[in-house]
Amino acid sequence: MLALGWEAPLLAQTTQSARSLEEIIVTARKREESILKAPVIVTAISNQKLEDVQVTQISDLPRLVPGLVIGGSILSIGPQVTIRGVGTSSLDPGVDQSVSLNIDGLSLGQGLAYGSAMFDVAQVEVLKGPQALFYGKSSPGGVISLRTADPGDKLEVIARAAYEFEGREPRGELIVSGPLTETFGGRLAVMYSEGDGYFTNDAVAAPGTGAVTPPDERYLQPENLAARGTLLWEPSDAFSARLKLNHVYDRANDAGPKQLASCPDGPNEAFAPFPPFFPTPIPFMGGDDCRYDQDAKGVFLDPASFPGVTNNGVPYLKNEQDYGTLELDFELTPTLTLTSTTAYYELQSSSSVNPTLTTAAGPTFAVTNKFSRRELTQEFRLDSDFAGPLNFTLGAFYEDGQLVDRVRFIRNTSYFWISPAFLGADILNDD
Repeated sequence: MLALGWEAPLLAQTTQSARSLEEIIVTARKREESILKAPVIVTAISNQKLEDVQVTQISDLPRLVPGLVIGGSILSIGPQVTIRGVGTSSLDPGVDQSVSLNIDGLSLGQGLAYGSAMFDVAQVEVLKGPQALFYGKSSPGGVISLRTADPGDKLEVIARAAYEFEGREPRGELIVSGPLTETFGGRLAVMYSEGDGYFTNDAVAAPGTGAVTPPDERYLQPENLAARGTLLWEPSDAFSARLKLNHVYDRANDAGPKQLASCPDGPNEAFAPFPPFFPTPIPFMGGDDCRYDQDAKGVFLDPASFPGVTNNGVPYLKNEQDYGTLELDFELTPTLTLTSTTAYYELQSSSSVNPTLTTAAGPTFAVTNKFSRRELTQEFRLDSDFAGPLNFTLGAFYEDGQLVDRVRFIRNTSYFWISPAFLGADILNDD
């Protein structure tokens, strides 16, 4: 009994100490504060947690965040995100999503941006519900906020390697970080991966239909490169400047393969014959096993039958993104801080697809797409930190942006009986 009496205060002290070390700091209101004080439903995920569960892309976050759903989409649309059932499903890449992505102060709503930032991340915060007050009207569903890692006060060299067996995809990361002077620090992080792809593709082209048998047995063959440079200058306690520059390159052949999965009468018998124009059975979906598996057949396009098709008729998706932020913090007084965030984002996306995902014959038309987006934003915030219960934030925001979306439909000339006026031999949409 005596021993227990002496141990109880020590146990209480240790527990209290552990609790104080577990305080989570978030930026839900664009100021650093305890998660207990933030009047927002926030799920905060630390860098250590991301590494422990091997989160390497944003599509992995739903494993850690209840109510978050991330689905794939085609071409320049990018991933579609919903939080607690609120999201945007659109086939127009110019339509911003209802869930905003914020990377080091840069707010983005275009889907492709969601595939560019899960690399060397210090903390992820998922804010659920409308966040218009601090993140603008483009976030009625919520915000996924990423804060990438900053340079520390010691030299760090980090190297990581991984291998994904199903897609045969190696991945490597190299990070070099540390002080350059007493007040100046730098961090350089690079990630590269390439793979064969998850799906096999043993489609055989039907002769005379404008189709080409794929030369490789694997779909996708992704290649991804991400590089981020950070410079941090802190000449005094009253001023700091943080510059972050990013370059992301992604490419995949025949991105977004689909499968036939419900053909009770077989893939060919599901179509009624229409002689004399179609053979019996229709060859578009010939040879597919109609099962969810790793076999997803898809033919390539013959440039001779699709005049002007890009990438020599091989369906593909290529994205290049360059973006960065410059954040300046001025401590005007011990209770007033002025923050300036200048951000720039540029996206170049190009693609070509077999739009009807035919497995044997060529499709009736091909689709090529060129999409670009450029944004320059400037934000100012004045935050107070009074000792009393009343504080304020004053802000101003400016944006200058441009979108270009060019979609081209190319008729399959092998099907001579299809009128160009019916499909549109070459339709160009500019938005």
